[in-house]
Amino acid sequence: MYSVQLSVKVMVIWLAIMLSAAAPAVSAADDKPAAVVTEFNAAISARDLERALACLAVGSVQLQLHPAHPGVKVSSGMTSDLVNNWRAVGTILFPATDSYERRADVTAVEESGDLATVWTLTRTESHRKQSTQAKVQQFSELYVLMRQQGTWKIAVQASNRQPDDFAVPTPK
Repeated sequence: MYSVQLSVKVMVIWLAIMLSAAAPAVSAADDKPAAVVTEFNAAISARDLERALACLAVGSVQLQLHPAHPGVKVSSGMTSDLVNNWRAVGTILFPATDSYERRADVTAVEESGDLATVWTLTRTESHRKQSTQAKVQQFSELYVLMRQQGTWKIAVQASNRQPDDFAVPTPK
């Protein structure tokens, strides 16, 4: 009886090992689109700009519905370079705040082949230097992702974020 129980246990362990070996390994590069969006926002909250930029596709674009801050002009047309946009944000935002948190709650995901959309309800909270009050905003965002060589990357980002009251110095 003991040898039959041992044999069954050995077979179950062997079967588990074989099934796990047959399953494809999931790496960060194979994350689902929503996980990439979550990672991007977590990286911005952690002030890790390079980690955030690694989530963006080469040639990715920002859809500019309106300027984010008073005095900032929207570039000609509706689109701008998404990588350059976030580099500029990091250059201005990180030194001007003690903390900045982006919480993007995924509300919808649609995948079709190598294309995906992720909708989020995003809440930001920034604690500006020399200010006792936190600035909180909530808005919807749309991310369009593309999969290249098994890796999901953000290709387009758009939001209905309203301009805030933080004036950004403009170059002369």
